[in-house]
Amino acid sequence: MSETPNTDNNADQEPQAQIEIGDLVDFDREYFDDIKSRDKRLRVPNFDDPAYRYFTVLSTDGKKLGIIGIYDNKTDTNLTDTIVDPKYRGIGLAKKFKDALMEKLDLPFVTLTIDYDKNSPNDPSKNNIKSLRAAEKLPGVERIDDPNYTKIQKAKFIYRRRGSINDTLNGDKSDETEKR
Repeated sequence: MSETPNTDNNADQEPQAQIEIGDLVDFDREYFDDIKSRDKRLRVPNFDDPAYRYFTVLSTDGKKLGIIGIYDNKTDTNLTDTIVDPKYRGIGLAKKFKDALMEKLDLPFVTLTIDYDKNSPNDPSKNNIKSLRAAEKLPGVERIDDPNYTKIQKAKFIYRRRGSINDTLNGDKSDETEKR
């Protein structure tokens, strides 16, 4: 059974700002269901489609941090589903998930799509502002004007790989990797 989320700020709990990605491991459906039970807004991806590959994201000390998936459709490649566990949101892990995925699968880029509010697509105050702003801040990201996505009320971005995962996780914004 999945762990119950810890909402207490324990003194011995790892400071969230220092959480680093350890590994992407086989998808854990029970863990996804646990996250879904705490965040009713999540849509359920098509886990049974072989075109979709999902991973559970672990921290360096083995904590489950969320889920990341990748798939292709008829018009785009390397589309991502990024689900950060609610207890770890707001500290930059979505970016780290994408960087780890590109590193693990040796991808030059991933495609990000962000849903607009289906009931108010032209009202910026009701759109997914936090996610849109976070995507726009990513180094190497480019917003793509794509009428196919606008039609289905989504924003589309291409996030390109920069340097190595360690450079990105350590906050290096340059394209140069650290010489060893």
